[in-house]
Amino acid sequence: MKRLFAALAAIVTAVVLVVPAGADTPSESIAISPVDQHISAGVGETKTGTVTVINDGQVGYDARVYAQPYSVKGEQYEPTFTGQNGRADADTWLSFDHTSLHLDAGKSAEVTYTLHIPSAPAPGGHYAVIFAETQPAAGASGSVVVRKRVGSLVYVTVTNGQLTREGRVDQTHIDGWQQTLPLTAWIRIENIGNTDFAATTTMTVRDVFGSVKYQADRTVNILPATIRRVDMPWDKAPWFGLVSVKIHATYLDQNYDYQQLVLIAPLWSLVLLVFIVLLLVWWAVYAGTRRAKR
Repeated sequence: MKRLFAALAAIVTAVVLVVPAGADTPSESIAISPVDQHISAGVGETKTGTVTVINDGQVGYDARVYAQPYSVKGEQYEPTFTGQNGRADADTWLSFDHTSLHLDAGKSAEVTYTLHIPSAPAPGGHYAVIFAETQPAAGASGSVVVRKRVGSLVYVTVTNGQLTREGRVDQTHIDGWQQTLPLTAWIRIENIGNTDFAATTTMTVRDVFGSVKYQADRTVNILPATIRRVDMPWDKAPWFGLVSVKIHATYLDQNYDYQQLVLIAPLWSLVLLVFIVLLLVWWAVYAGTRRAKR
């Protein structure tokens, strides 16, 4: 479920063209299901599937459905829809039984797509996103004109040719002294193959007695020839304490573990501690001097 919400959040976009002051209109909302889908096919094969466009708002609207290339930029996986690499081309393989629809409030509609693999694609992963986008009402100029869109990611694996599924942990980072909350840890996983794979990361935090204080996991997809950084914050960590933080990663047939002892302490608390220690030392010296004089 976390993976679905993360994928949906990554591709939801909204473009506001005109927003007049004091507008008070019923809310417009759009959703799509599923938020991602994985398809394997050979050269020349045709696959069909469906997406469901959902009006979960309070007002009806027209919508259109279309495909765009999908790729990512940087280790934080900022989504791009402009076909910046040769594997972001599956949008050209998609067609739809209809691309325009009307949805009343609380209603949904199913759109069937056809995916046709061309004659000479590179083996491995190819990617696209199916967008559903609201359309402004006719004659809406001069009032609120809003376009919202949501997307369903399409992961296509072309099975002809050599498929390479291989990855590795590029770097793991956990600061041994963390001054501010949340407590943070992250791992970078590199895909050195030619098709995507899923990786599940788990962060477990234990106190000095070995009791689990926090545990969370996250599953993400990693595209070919990319490095993905997976951040794992603990928002409700104590402001002061000594804990053991362990990151466990599972991907393909590999398991990886990294563990670090972490001191959670703001700088002022350490300054205060040093001050108290110095004060105690001074008092011990002062008391010893007074006793010597007697």
